[in-house]
Amino acid sequence: MGGTNLEIQGVGVKANDIDILTDEKGAYEIGKALKEYETEPVGYTEKTNFPCHRGEFMIDDIEIEVIGEQNDENIIIIDMGSFEIPCRTLESEYKSYIRLGREEKAKLIKKKLDS
Repeated sequence: MGGTNLEIQGVGVKANDIDILTDEKGAYEIGKALKEYETEPVGYTEKTNFPCHRGEFMIDDIEIEVIGEQNDENIIIIDMGSFEIPCRTLESEYKSYIRLGREEKAKLIKKKLDS
């Protein structure tokens, strides 16, 4: 979930941070790799709109959030030319933004979905 995903999929938002979506194991592996940049260690939480394993990092003033969740049915692969990026579907993002009460971004996503 996040602005980078929306930007990649053409929603027309500017990303303020980078959200990395992975599975539980991947979250902890990324957490170890980014340990020196850690601002919040990877750990299990139910504070978000869905239970997950998450951590936060800061690299050169760029906020990075790592999110490990088990549900990969809402993942699509975006071809960026020389590499591919797994991203959450816009439908899934829309539902998440509605649940979070972030209606402005939800409207932008809905507009893209309807186009």
